[in-house]
Amino acid sequence: MPGENYWLRRKIDDTYQMFQKAELQADEISKLYLEGSRRISFQIQGLFEKFRDKNGLSDAEAKRLLSMMHDPTDIKEAIRLLGEDPDNEAALDLKQKLESAAFQNRIYRLQVSQNQLDGLIKGLFGEEIKRTTAAYANIANEAYYREIYNIQQRAGAFSFSHLSKKTVDRILQHDWSGAHYSKRVWANTQELGRQLKQEMLLGTLAGKTEKEMADTISERFSVGSMKARRIVRTESAYVFNEMNARADMAAGFDRYRYVATLDLKTSEICRNMDGKEFLYSQKRVGVNYPPLHPWCRSTTMYAWDADILAKMTRRARDPKTGRVVKVPMNMTYHEWMKDKPGETESKQ
Repeated sequence: MPGENYWLRRKIDDTYQMFQKAELQADEISKLYLEGSRRISFQIQGLFEKFRDKNGLSDAEAKRLLSMMHDPTDIKEAIRLLGEDPDNEAALDLKQKLESAAFQNRIYRLQVSQNQLDGLIKGLFGEEIKRTTAAYANIANEAYYREIYNIQQRAGAFSFSHLSKKTVDRILQHDWSGAHYSKRVWANTQELGRQLKQEMLLGTLAGKTEKEMADTISERFSVGSMKARRIVRTESAYVFNEMNARADMAAGFDRYRYVATLDLKTSEICRNMDGKEFLYSQKRVGVNYPPLHPWCRSTTMYAWDADILAKMTRRARDPKTGRVVKVPMNMTYHEWMKDKPGETESKQ
């Protein structure tokens, strides 16, 4: 029969596989953001160009104007404010140009593009929620039954409750981090839309080229995509670890041991938690149960007796050679770091 080290490796491998699946899902979400970037860049073709007569505002002047506005995406408010400083010749010239008949079509197209952006952002939010919710439900089911299977392989068959859709939905609706993931996705997409509309108005006032605006749009979508990836990774970790806890408790375990990753990327909070044991009845996600922070890679294992634990090992990555080595299972992160003075720590 496989030894205890085998079951620990199985747990670590299961955790790794979950993160791999989360990354693949995040890749799919990133494609949505990339497509959004391309669509907006296509929609603004012909809308931006450098003012040949140099009567646009500088970037600094345009940003200062936007900072004065109640709505930094409203072109009409911008035009009104441009005329409130009679001593600013550049502002007055730009106001006159924006109000000219020749420029009104461009103003109209700017407003149309901003409205189209609202629709794109709404669609992006809906698609992201649909895809990630389905992915989290799959993680929940797979994590629960895989953990049950592993325990039964080690300890023998036992009766357990099957996982209902109602239970999975309740877990996915839990706002364990203070805000449900749908609210965090909504906040991310809404902020992205606001920034993009503001950048489009800024580009109009400063007379930026289509290339400059396309680069700005791409950069903004890249930031939004990275935030979306962080949400997917962190929420996947929550669902995976939560279902493992439920499976362990179904098997009769009442304690768990916190298991952090032994490498230099591990966060300070997870380093301090590594090796500590808690009762499942006192489990608090984000406090003594992973994830403790965004991008958290820690997991847990149902607690063994001390004599069994002393015979076990786990894997660690040597910071000097990059090779994976084995260390005692009951060695904590800080004990592992004791013989590595002067190492540069890159915390995540």
